[in-house]
Amino acid sequence: MVADEFLYIADVLAPLRRNEILFLGALHRCYTQVRGERPEAHLEGDRFTFGREATQLLKIALIPPVFPDWITLEAVGASLTRTGFVKEATVESAPVFLPTPLLSGLVSLINIEAACAAEGQKKP
Repeated sequence: MVADEFLYIADVLAPLRRNEILFLGALHRCYTQVRGERPEAHLEGDRFTFGREATQLLKIALIPPVFPDWITLEAVGASLTRTGFVKEATVESAPVFLPTPLLSGLVSLINIEAACAAEGQKKP
C-alpha cells in the first residue's frame, strides 16, 4: 500500500465511532467465516448468499452487546456505506451487508481480532 492510500484510509477511519469500528470488524469476521465454509464458490450470486448468512451472524454477534436492536444495527451499517468499506444490498427483500475490497485492504493492515479483544468483544 502506498502512502496516499494509507492516508486516505486513515482519514476515513478517523471520524468513525466505536460501534462503527466494531461493526466493520464483525462484518469482516462473519463474511470470512461464511466464505471459508465454501471456498470453491466465487460467483457474484454466491457473494450475496454469503452476505445474507454473514448478516445473520452479524446480528448474533452485535445484538445486544453493541447495538440494542436490528434497526440500530441496520442504520449504522447503511451509514457505513459512505466509507466505501461496506456495500448494502437487498436479498429476498432483506438488507444484507457486504465487505468491500477496501475493507479487505484495511484488514490486511491491522489486526482486527486484537482490536476487538482489547475492547472485550466476543467473536461471532
